[in-house]
Amino acid sequence: MKIWIANINEPLPTDPGQPRLWRMGQVFQLLRARGHDVTWWSSTMHHFEKKLRFEESTLVEMDAHSRVCHLHGRFYGKNISLARFRNHREIGREFRRLSAHQPVPDVILASIPILDLPREAAVYASGHGIPLVIDIRDKWPDFMVDQAPALARPLARQVLRPLFRDARTACRAARAVWGVTPGFVRWGLAHAGRAVGPWDLDFPHAYPDSPLPDDLLHQAGQFWDDLGVRADDPLPTICFIGSFNFTAFDFSTLVEGMRQLEGQARLVFCGSGVGEQQLRGLAEGAANILFSGWVDEPALRVIMQRSVMGVTPYRNNANFTENLPNKFLEYLSQGLPVVSCLGGYSRQVLEPAGVGLFYEEGDAGGFVRSVQTLLTREELRAQMSRQAHELFAARFRATTVYGAMIDTLEDLAAADL
Repeated sequence: MKIWIANINEPLPTDPGQPRLWRMGQVFQLLRARGHDVTWWSSTMHHFEKKLRFEESTLVEMDAHSRVCHLHGRFYGKNISLARFRNHREIGREFRRLSAHQPVPDVILASIPILDLPREAAVYASGHGIPLVIDIRDKWPDFMVDQAPALARPLARQVLRPLFRDARTACRAARAVWGVTPGFVRWGLAHAGRAVGPWDLDFPHAYPDSPLPDDLLHQAGQFWDDLGVRADDPLPTICFIGSFNFTAFDFSTLVEGMRQLEGQARLVFCGSGVGEQQLRGLAEGAANILFSGWVDEPALRVIMQRSVMGVTPYRNNANFTENLPNKFLEYLSQGLPVVSCLGGYSRQVLEPAGVGLFYEEGDAGGFVRSVQTLLTREELRAQMSRQAHELFAARFRATTVYGAMIDTLEDLAAADL
């Protein structure tokens, strides 16, 4: 079966080193393993590292039956900027130009966020009479409206009308609307203007737990040793894994809390992003806060193994309160209890399962109390660790979740033949 993936904002298997593959990256690899012919339409722009992979649209053949087509758009340095919107528009045009010269696929799987590429995929699928699946991970452009001050939101909604139109175009053309939670599926169906159908399903984020080669883990261990985060260090480690984005995360409360925990625990920030300089400035002088930069999959695996808990200080806007972000699942995969200020769907799933503690956004004292509870109550921490492993195995293992996605994709394409 010929399958196209349209997604531009994830790490790619063609990236150097040992890139940590996300949702579509893992689907791509599983499709390859099943013997499908798969093309991933992505971008020359590496969104998280803020660099161009290539200076022009470039096709990279991985083998005779799989490839990544890097669609070129000009560089942008800020996540919310006119330059980024220009980049997305250019990528949509490149897809329209290059897709016309490729064999027609049996099905297209396109991701939201980012709307120019899903819109063009919708136009292509409609024109060729093939099924389109829209997989929703973030609510674009609603997310951008939510970031505006309350009084400015009506104006922001007006300014972003073309993007809302693109979201409707993509969702209305979709034979199936998928989302990472039931709420995200409902959001997509509202844009589609229709009731739920048999192919409209929620598939949560998931995470791989397959073993990594010993030599890579050894190298990663040496990296953390050199940074001062040793396996035998008596000072407990808390890890944050993600992008440094102040619109998504409440870092101020986190840093304030860690200052109160000096001598009791350290926090390691793994990642990078547009807010890195601001975050480093905020943490200046805090001896128990370290920055590792953007690290690969083996290094992430090791830092989680050397940590006693993971923290996810998401802000409580609708894009997150109706979501179950993949950061939680990374921690669960390694048996890490989570400490979070995010309410809504995530808390409804995780708190009853007994895999973490929650505090209120902006409450540094609540964060400190949660951390101290886990540090001082070793039996509770061990129990949460066991339950984290169990919850992950039952609901969030990548081969199970994404395998079910591919089963459904195969069934949908076969039903349409």
